[in-house]
Amino acid sequence: MTSLYQYSPSKDKFVLKASVKGTTTYRVTGRKSGAEYQFKVKPYNKTSDGTVIWGSASAAFVTATEPAKPQISLSSTSKGKVAVSWNNVSGETGYQIYYSINKSSGYTKLTNVGTNKIKYTASKLSSGKTYYFKVRAYKKVNGKTIFGTFSSVKSIKVK
Repeated sequence: MTSLYQYSPSKDKFVLKASVKGTTTYRVTGRKSGAEYQFKVKPYNKTSDGTVIWGSASAAFVTATEPAKPQISLSSTSKGKVAVSWNNVSGETGYQIYYSINKSSGYTKLTNVGTNKIKYTASKLSSGKTYYFKVRAYKKVNGKTIFGTFSSVKSIKVK
């Protein structure tokens, strides 16, 4: 059996979140998008007389929930350029911008932009051609990148 502890900033300590038996997984629900959480696990066993024997707690590990899905808009105000903008989602480390000339496939990553950036101008595009864009937020935690869901695909005919 295992106890799962989650760090509580308001209590400044790890508090019991759940006790699980017969499994090595537990799904934590009800978390905010793009938020970081710290956990520890601690095994235990009950003897036939009901005595609880505790193992050592794991080191704390940090994970995060995926960032929310951004909403995007496009504009082409000058020849060969498209301004891509989106709402700022909380808890992100940055955003990835993708484009294609085909709505359903062939997307290429244009760039990554950093935290709280909400606009990018794509240039050197072919005038008169329709392009499709999508954006997703990501969060980096402990050397791991957690990607959010892509925005809805938007299209625009370039000036």
